[in-house]
Amino acid sequence: MSSTNNHNSTPDYTMGYGRDYIDFLLQAPENELNVLLQPFLAPGQCVLDLGCGPGHISIALARSVVPGEMYGVDMEPSQVELAQLLAAEHGVINATFEVADATLMPYDDGYFDIVNCCDILAYIPDTAAALSEARRVLKPGGILHCREMIIGSSFVFPENKDLNRGWEIFSELLQADDGHPQIGKELQFHLEKAGFTNLQVSPTFETYSGSEGVDAFYRLVKGWFLSDEMTKAAKTYGTAIEEDFNRLVKSLEDWRNQPGAIASIAFGRVLGFA
Repeated sequence: MSSTNNHNSTPDYTMGYGRDYIDFLLQAPENELNVLLQPFLAPGQCVLDLGCGPGHISIALARSVVPGEMYGVDMEPSQVELAQLLAAEHGVINATFEVADATLMPYDDGYFDIVNCCDILAYIPDTAAALSEARRVLKPGGILHCREMIIGSSFVFPENKDLNRGWEIFSELLQADDGHPQIGKELQFHLEKAGFTNLQVSPTFETYSGSEGVDAFYRLVKGWFLSDEMTKAAKTYGTAIEEDFNRLVKSLEDWRNQPGAIASIAFGRVLGFA
């Protein structure tokens, strides 16, 4: 999802996804829906995937509501193109993807039964505007499902100062672009303020352990955080230098081979009713 910076001193950037990382995400997209949202999905519904990125979650949503419709929106045209290609590759015909601003969407009031909002609010400067728009396009009694990171509560073991520096770089990069690296723990506050009711709060950890899990986290860091796009953005904003990434690469390789290695990303999850 791309984000717009209000400061003229720093350029916009896009935290997009390459093909290798999309393949990684597609391994278990249903996990993103989890037990909090899945029971509310039903055939025939009209759902929105807000900040759809390359469409990996959108595909799972679309399949859950056939013969209903799934719409995915993202500000970044390249991500919308990837989502369209992905849907075509997987034979998903009830998915429509559009370029749109999460704070100003091209849909009528009360259009959707469910709005899914995963890993997007962290990148949007105006949280209130995004949630207000999500509430506007939901039917009365419609559902908003949010899942957002809590970078400060995420960790790796064994402890490693260079890997810990990686969390810091990501957090500083989000802040430099007017983002919110800890917004996962603030979701209940923001949804209540936006007028959502009957909130169901479920913080979780996405944990990577054992040989397969450690390898998955390694690929996550290498395929996304250490991508040319991300490292260029960090250096452009001045949140990291080349040496930081060189040390991170070496430490990641070392950590991968440590006995008992584990990594865990903290998320806040909230489901609320319009």
